[in-house]
Amino acid sequence: MLNKEVLESIFEKLLLQAKKSYDEFNAADGKIGDGDLGVTILNGLEEVNNNKANFKDDMGANFMVCSQAFVKKSGSSFGTLIAFSFMNISKNLKGKRECNHDDIVNIFETALKTIQERGKTKLGDKTIADSLDLIIKKLKDNSNYSEVFQSATK
Repeated sequence: MLNKEVLESIFEKLLLQAKKSYDEFNAADGKIGDGDLGVTILNGLEEVNNNKANFKDDMGANFMVCSQAFVKKSGSSFGTLIAFSFMNISKNLKGKRECNHDDIVNIFETALKTIQERGKTKLGDKTIADSLDLIIKKLKDNSNYSEVFQSATK
């Protein structure tokens, strides 16, 4: 189950991991881009965490807060894709206080669809879309979220 409190905890953990992986993200991005992926992720997640006080019981509203945070703190193409993903997720979850397993799968499917459409990418291009697709496939067969996300990062 995903609700306001769980979402707050997730974003706290994501921020801690982004700080640990900052240099790794920038280095990986520097091989094919401008090397600012760590900056984008860290700035966006810091802004989300700075705005958790604005989270409500409405999960749709919370994902809109996340979208606005990434818009405010990121001018990069990746940040824009994340902001649009959060915005589309917010529309799907409007009025929901809790998300069940199907909703959680839909969150990732919405992000994947948004990134493919807006980013003009397809599976196999070695982008975040491939990672999201792997997570979706694993989530459909397993509701142990910790196990799914740990296996998806290997």
